[in-house]
Amino acid sequence: MIHVKMNGLLFLFSTFFIVYWCIPRGWSFNNNTLLLICSFDGFRYDYVYQNVTPTLLNLKKKGSSPLYMNPIYPSLTMPNHASISTGLYAETHGVLDNKLYDKKTDRVLYYEADMYHYNDDVVPLWIQNEKAGGGRTSGCMSWPGCEFKYQDSLPTYNFRQPFSSWEYRIDLMVDWFTDQENPANLVMAHFENPDEACHLLGGPDSKGVNEALSEIEDIVKYMLKRFEEEGLQSRLNIMFVSDHGCVRVHQPDYIIYLDEYVDKSLYIRSGESTSALIYPIEGKEAEVLEALKKGSQEKDSHFTTYSRPEIPHRFHFKNCDRTPPILLTAELGYLFDGDIFNFELGQHGYDPKHIQMKSFFLAIGPLFKKNVQMDPFENIHIYPLTAYILGLPPPAVPPNGTLSVLQGILTNPVPVKKSNTRKPEETLIFRA
Repeated sequence: MIHVKMNGLLFLFSTFFIVYWCIPRGWSFNNNTLLLICSFDGFRYDYVYQNVTPTLLNLKKKGSSPLYMNPIYPSLTMPNHASISTGLYAETHGVLDNKLYDKKTDRVLYYEADMYHYNDDVVPLWIQNEKAGGGRTSGCMSWPGCEFKYQDSLPTYNFRQPFSSWEYRIDLMVDWFTDQENPANLVMAHFENPDEACHLLGGPDSKGVNEALSEIEDIVKYMLKRFEEEGLQSRLNIMFVSDHGCVRVHQPDYIIYLDEYVDKSLYIRSGESTSALIYPIEGKEAEVLEALKKGSQEKDSHFTTYSRPEIPHRFHFKNCDRTPPILLTAELGYLFDGDIFNFELGQHGYDPKHIQMKSFFLAIGPLFKKNVQMDPFENIHIYPLTAYILGLPPPAVPPNGTLSVLQGILTNPVPVKKSNTRKPEETLIFRA
């Protein structure tokens, strides 16, 4: 009898050993959907056709992808990554620019927690995923805004060291997905290039950008290799995205000097060089607005002046406590004065209707259809799609995006009642 019991215990122990140690590392004990959202900052929609990233191009042909994805206004890194992770326009999530003046605190906000906490009910995907429970675990790899707490929570896995090697970052993401005790089901990753190269090395057609694209080719190849090695490829769904495009600007020939139109002591200014958020000092609102209106109507002024009520509805920018009384937008290829250098560089932040500002989207994996040429869409629709496939409950602040826009790329879409929301107008501008 004792011999039989010992044999039974030995069998159970052996079975546990085999199951625990011999299954592929990519197998998730919580059995949740696995999703990677990987952002290549500033990867313009047409970079994939420049014969530098054949692996990404091949995936694009095999997966679900539009010609381009539309960024929100402004076409900047922080506002657009916030929109991808919340499904909200800038006027709702409050990240109006990469730097902006906050009237409540009377200071300019940069990359900091206060920038991302305009509304504490706005919760990004990585927090929403973990709060849903059921063994869901999130990882953030240098995604803008990830290191800040939301509702007093951080993701289980969080890494932000921009100068670390991309091999190390990918290996770390693989470790998160394959952790035996607490495997991640959602990882959001951000790589700084080709945006940095476009800014500093001569614009989108420069040798520097081509070198950055070559590195992205290596990143994608290594990523796929590691996923296959760890048995993840059959379960992992991947969205490759970007936040905006880029256009070449030549300094100092294409600089708009605001002091030619109005005394700078009469207002506070924030915003990146492609837009100027103007906050006139008390009692000078009409004077500043009149001067800037008059200046922008002059020949070769190369900028447009909007009072807050005049800001175009399609910007989804004016219904926010942080919205400035006056918004100036530069013509494509021009910059407002600031740090001036005598060389060509790349820039973004312009009206998203310009083709040079368009971004990239590609979905591959078992949940997504193959060989699908999608219609272009705004990046606010990524959140509802992601929330649906991860099985997340509705957020406290409903997204501006809708599942109906992207559900057609799912292999098993669930019928969703069509939204009555009118599709925003868009005029696409092509310019050499």
